[in-house]
Amino acid sequence: MKKLYNSIIIFGVLLFAETLSAQCITSKVENTSGTIAISYQLSPGTNAKSMGQSFKTPNTPGSFTYVRFWVTDITPNLDSPSKYSIRIYEGSGNSGTLVVDEPIRIRYTDDNSTFLLATPIAYNLGATYTAYVHGAGGWSFNMGLRGAVSNVYPDGVSWRDNTSESGIDYNFTVGLSAIMPPDNLAATRINDMSVNLTWDNQAGSDSYDWVVVNQGGDPDNPVDYIDNENTTAPNAVATGLTLNATYDAYVRVNATCASNPLTSLWSSVFTFIPSNLMILGINKPDAFEAKLYPNPATDYVKLTSNNQNIKQYTIYNVLGSKIAEGKLNDKTINVRNYTNGIYFIRLENGTVLKLIKN
Repeated sequence: MKKLYNSIIIFGVLLFAETLSAQCITSKVENTSGTIAISYQLSPGTNAKSMGQSFKTPNTPGSFTYVRFWVTDITPNLDSPSKYSIRIYEGSGNSGTLVVDEPIRIRYTDDNSTFLLATPIAYNLGATYTAYVHGAGGWSFNMGLRGAVSNVYPDGVSWRDNTSESGIDYNFTVGLSAIMPPDNLAATRINDMSVNLTWDNQAGSDSYDWVVVNQGGDPDNPVDYIDNENTTAPNAVATGLTLNATYDAYVRVNATCASNPLTSLWSSVFTFIPSNLMILGINKPDAFEAKLYPNPATDYVKLTSNNQNIKQYTIYNVLGSKIAEGKLNDKTINVRNYTNGIYFIRLENGTVLKLIKN
């Protein structure tokens, strides 16, 4: 699973959990540029037929919640659930693993039709899937979808059954839902054998998973675990530590988003060293500190830190997609042309800072 990194060594810091809403993010992948009606006619007694479009999922965990196609012609109509279904295959075409197969029961119609999935399905990160309108065999019908007669969608191709259609992309939308990881993972007390961890409490959360691993360990690999637990409280005590060793701590939230139970990415990493000095609350002189201001920002945001050698940055959106990178000229970043929302700025030393664009 993809991780956000923010390596900070802190000794004896006392923080209190703030209650925040579990951040439910709804998004979509889509192509809406097509204006041409493309039809598929079947004669009586023919085999099942499908029309669909492949696409790629983002690098942020989430689930499929709905599928929308611009339907121009379907006879008999979509109120015959035994004749039609929505299918999603993992892979390009219908030769991959079938992950969604639901009769068309619930739909909204305007210039298109939105088919709500009865059970949202978690997707794999950065993977190719193909969504289909599927017609059962043994009867005649016409099926038509709106599309473009040029390859305008860069992350997939259109399909009739398991044959790709060159030079055509169908209009489609696949709805996604996801939740953001907890913020401000830190320690209230560290001694030579244990650490008291705390993080922002997210209202609406069901529970949290936390884990401590040796520095550089994988929070998704139980072999690397020093201590871990599932808890409903925004705090934990990790034990079994070794004096003067270096450890990484992570936390993630389990919550409901768009009526769908989801698990977030792991939080930014919190790195700490068990030491008797930590009981005294002595801060390490060379601990890295960084801050963005103003935050929220409208036009420009400025970075202040106690390390003047930080020169490079990369900006990611809430879906984990990289949208910009550059050099910190005068420690200032231009965000004027960004859409309002939440972004993450990763510095060259791995520190990740949250930015709100207004």
